[in-house]
Amino acid sequence: MKRLILIRHAKTEALQYGFSDIERQLEQRGIRDAGQIAQHLSDKGYRPGLMVCSNASRALQTCHIMAEVVGYPVFTIHSEGFIYDGYTTADFLDFLGRQDNHHHEIWVVGHNPDIAMLATKLTNDHFDHYPTCAAAVIEFESDHWGDVAARSGKVAYFVFPRELK
Repeated sequence: MKRLILIRHAKTEALQYGFSDIERQLEQRGIRDAGQIAQHLSDKGYRPGLMVCSNASRALQTCHIMAEVVGYPVFTIHSEGFIYDGYTTADFLDFLGRQDNHHHEIWVVGHNPDIAMLATKLTNDHFDHYPTCAAAVIEFESDHWGDVAARSGKVAYFVFPRELK
């Protein structure tokens, strides 16, 4: 079985004049939420074999906080520009299919609306509400990432920070 955890980056500061969107940083609440969600997922037994995130500052920050909480080596996080730039389900499945099969669980930190649409396309569920730092745990009955296909996943768990308060 393969497990994919799709995480929307944590709460971010508003876009300010003179700064680009890719440079936006996490708010204090976002820093707190990222740690809390990571700890919650870890307490439920979820552990990343690979962590991948967008190259946007807010996604990198979210990913680094989560990695530290769960004991994942921060220096091995994969930053992927295509997660920020936008992608199709086929693009993502192509990327996923190139991952090493010894990773049974991959955490991906990205952005809305893409992360919610991807969760919807990989499962038969609908994700109309995907708040900041939400995490969808999707399981696939496959031993190979290359065999993962659209609508083949099952949502095992969905959580967001406000549920934990």
